[in-house]
Amino acid sequence: MRREIKEIRASKNSRDFDWYQEDPTVTLEQAHCFVILYGTEFRLKTLSLQATSEEEVNMWIKGLNWLLQDTLQAPTPLQIERWLRKQFYTLDRNREDKISVKDLKNMLSQVNYRVPNMRFLRDRLTELEQRSREINYAQFAVLCRSLMYDAQKTIPIPFTETFGERERTKISLEDFQKFLLDYQKDMWATDLHKVREFIFHFLHDPLREIEEPYFTLEEVWCHPV
Repeated sequence: MRREIKEIRASKNSRDFDWYQEDPTVTLEQAHCFVILYGTEFRLKTLSLQATSEEEVNMWIKGLNWLLQDTLQAPTPLQIERWLRKQFYTLDRNREDKISVKDLKNMLSQVNYRVPNMRFLRDRLTELEQRSREINYAQFAVLCRSLMYDAQKTIPIPFTETFGERERTKISLEDFQKFLLDYQKDMWATDLHKVREFIFHFLHDPLREIEEPYFTLEEVWCHPV
């Protein structure tokens, strides 16, 4: 829901609160009320809440705004992980950590990924050593990342073309700096320390915070930087 929140207001002006205006058993304190506007359509939905004090209202608003900023500024891999989980749990209605191949096909169609036929998916699952008709989240995530990787790797990425005949599975710190300077014209990249920090923030993985960080080709193709 965090991505759907559009605004948080310290107010009791909402249709929800209006329903209680004439109810003598309910007391609405203006300073204790706040409204969350959310949704993906033009007409937003509202969630109207009353806290126990003005201080609590301020804490809620501050905390929710922090979560919104965290969501918007989250590294791309984390955003993709959240998106994958949202898609999976939408399909996994019974919370059994499993969905059917048919569910998977329908989901892919909804996100504009054309699946030729059911055999295509079954073959891909077989490649992942998954022969059951049901898929858990880990298998779902691996398959989706694999499909994204295959779809993206046909798109030329300028600085990977300079590798020539060399087999390259990683994009080094220097390779990425050269890309930023030569192709992106990002002059801030003259500072190697800033490039290193950019990679750290993008990966958001403490285990990858090393002196010479790198991207894998899969990360570059699946997560445009």
